[in-house]
Amino acid sequence: YTDCNFAGIEVKPEVLMQIVDNKKAVIYHVSAEKKFQWSPSQVSRIYGLFVGYSAIDNGARPINSFSNLFLGDVLRQDVLESPAILLALKHSFTKIKTSIKIQGVMQLKSSVVSNESTDFVPDYYNSPLNKMQELDIAVSKNFGKYVWLNASFGMLNYPNLSLTNVTLHYNNVQTMFGKLDCRITF
Repeated sequence: YTDCNFAGIEVKPEVLMQIVDNKKAVIYHVSAEKKFQWSPSQVSRIYGLFVGYSAIDNGARPINSFSNLFLGDVLRQDVLESPAILLALKHSFTKIKTSIKIQGVMQLKSSVVSNESTDFVPDYYNSPLNKMQELDIAVSKNFGKYVWLNASFGMLNYPNLSLTNVTLHYNNVQTMFGKLDCRITF
């Protein structure tokens, strides 16, 4: 891994070699960030991330679950859901300790359906899975040193395994969510 700077854009590539019995693969993670300082009290940040892999052995997939990527606010996509992309724009008003963030996360290829423990369980119809997607909008505000309030709204698109008349099948679910977080530190 490394950290490079090109024309004010911070680029962080990382490459991992997975060597496990008949599951050899190269896993890569590339992020890029650009900051814009509009005034002493306003700054914008554009951020992008790509996670993917290339199989060396036939059918090899990443097995490093719990790699702490957690792309998305609700779906929490990880290396197992790659290839995936994240794009975000955050504008901060530093003087009033407030920020607005728009973020989108999307799988570029649908997850795998198989009997392996790391995959989606097959349904009775061999239904294809849709690509998981999430779009989030959040407004955050700090009150003093110890209180943080965050209001989020988002839209999700994901496969859901359902049981209808004793038959398992995947549905493409499109839904919205909203949440309000408050953190108090001591």
